[in-house]
Amino acid sequence: MFNKIVFVFFLFFTLSASAERVLVFPFSQQNGDIKTLWLEMGLAAAIEESLSYNDILCVSIDDLENYFKEQNLVSQPNFPLSAQLGLARTLGATHLLSGRYKIENDTIVVECSFFDLESSLKKGKEITKSDKIENLRNIAEDIAKIFVEGNGKAFKSYPSVPPEAFESYIRGRIASDPILKEVYFRKASELAPDYYEAKCLLAIVLEEEKNTTESVKILEELKNKNYSKSSLGLRFLGELKMKQGKLSEAAVLIKSSLKSAENSESHILLAKIYLKQGKKEEALKEVRIAESFGTHGEETQKILEEINK
Repeated sequence: MFNKIVFVFFLFFTLSASAERVLVFPFSQQNGDIKTLWLEMGLAAAIEESLSYNDILCVSIDDLENYFKEQNLVSQPNFPLSAQLGLARTLGATHLLSGRYKIENDTIVVECSFFDLESSLKKGKEITKSDKIENLRNIAEDIAKIFVEGNGKAFKSYPSVPPEAFESYIRGRIASDPILKEVYFRKASELAPDYYEAKCLLAIVLEEEKNTTESVKILEELKNKNYSKSSLGLRFLGELKMKQGKLSEAAVLIKSSLKSAENSESHILLAKIYLKQGKKEEALKEVRIAESFGTHGEETQKILEEINK
């Protein structure tokens, strides 16, 4: 963890943008060093979390991966910039952050750019910075800070997370085996008890492993916490309540999740709740909103068929 990072990025954005919604695309590695492959997701996740903590809406990496699955793509396809820009527009983003990195001896060279999708691109100043990998979150903070302050907002620093806890959290996110995911998220939570993002994803994995009791307990504890994935935690808890037949409680939780982050899944869940309650007009409204995100096409179609019966 003592490698140095030479951080180089070219920032493109318009300072007067409003209603920002940023897609932070997973960073691509140029020279295939498997030991640092976790940085593809690590850089993107750290930046996304810092932006979200500063009330900048982001297209969730989870939404992006769901889109990849629907299109039968690998989890992180190597899209050219033109395809990334098109995908960002499809997912309703106003800005795209695209980046790559490579290993050179003991350094990681990173290049990334913000693109404003609603106006002509403007090239910002070129920034060069060097640091250690263990300070990766600080570098992510620098990127987020430039964007946040460039849009006229005061920047709030993301709560400190021990480097080992953050790496374990990211390794949990990129692991495919649920048991391995649980191990990584538990380790991150133990190393950093206030790292609520890790606890949230641990709860989701536990539900996948049929440990609903512990999953609900964790999500109930997180219900009133302020963290970048609070929308996901509230939405998932709402879904569990829906499965238990507690429809009114589920609707309140899911609506609360939408206050911090608009997403197609929450609108789909609300549509399902309204259908169960016999409120077809409300269900149709939620489905139409979900459709506008460009994801979950098959699921929205099934709900529409139910509405039209």
